Amino acid sequence: MKELESLILRITKPSGNKMAGKFVRSEDLKWRFRKAIREMHRRWEDEMIGRAPTTERGK
Repeated sequence: MKELESLILRITKPSGNKMAGKFVRSEDLKWRFRKAIREMHRRWEDEMIGRAPTTERGK
């Protein structure tokens, strides 16, 4: 129930509510998303220039 309340408060953003609730087991996925995008671009670039795909660059 607390997660639902937190979600509603984040969406509506009432002016009197300064505290934002946290979600249970929430995590910042920004770094995972950036890593996935970089890997996708590397694969695309490898295909474009005909280079063999690499698992990790520089290692």
